Amino acid sequence: MNNQDHFEKIQADYHLFIDIQTKKYLVKKNKNEFTSKKEAKDIIDIIIAVWNESITNEKEKLDSLDTSGKAAWFNSININFDQAINSEMPAGEIKDPKELVEEIEAYYDELFPFLPEGGFKFLIFAGPAFEAFGYPIERYKKLITGEERPTEIEEDLLLWAYNLSFGVTAACKEKDKNKKNGLLLKTIEYAEEYLDKETAMDVTAEIYTEVKNSIDDLLKRTNRKKSHKNKRK
Repeated sequence: MNNQDHFEKIQADYHLFIDIQTKKYLVKKNKNEFTSKKEAKDIIDIIIAVWNESITNEKEKLDSLDTSGKAAWFNSININFDQAINSEMPAGEIKDPKELVEEIEAYYDELFPFLPEGGFKFLIFAGPAFEAFGYPIERYKKLITGEERPTEIEEDLLLWAYNLSFGVTAACKEKDKNKKNGLLLKTIEYAEEYLDKETAMDVTAEIYTEVKNSIDDLLKRTNRKKSHKNKRK
């Protein structure tokens, strides 16, 4: 149960765009991988520049599409790599993705000062909690775009959802089985502040599944990058 309005999704979208455009380039060149570090850097820089120019300002479109829809959209964007390489692109036009993420974090820290610093990114997994509580998604959209400010009651609700996601994330990363179960039990108890026990258990389980899937995807992506780097050595 995913919420496309959560800011952390931008990282997944960013990597998806790079993966798709990189594959298109390699297919066009009839290659399985880059032949040099310079070629890899040049092509990735071009792809990032197109991302910054063509995608970052399309927030509403990103929010409205699921992963398959985004993949189709990203795949429809054709980059003339030869022309881009021949035309000298000023380095200043290519925005560091880490800088972009930092800007987004700072924006949401200012927008939601009642959450711990950087806490908004945990709300990416809070969809099941919001749905179980019956919180209107349209209202939530107005809050995360800054269109409207949260009431005191909504501040408490968002902080509650943050604590649920944070607790589940901590449990998901815990290796010790007893400690993991202890964290999950505490999270369920906290969920019961707004939900009945059965619903609290179901919501915690759903959030746990989403967090675990995200961590697994991140590990696969990291291992894939390490594998590609080792092949290029």
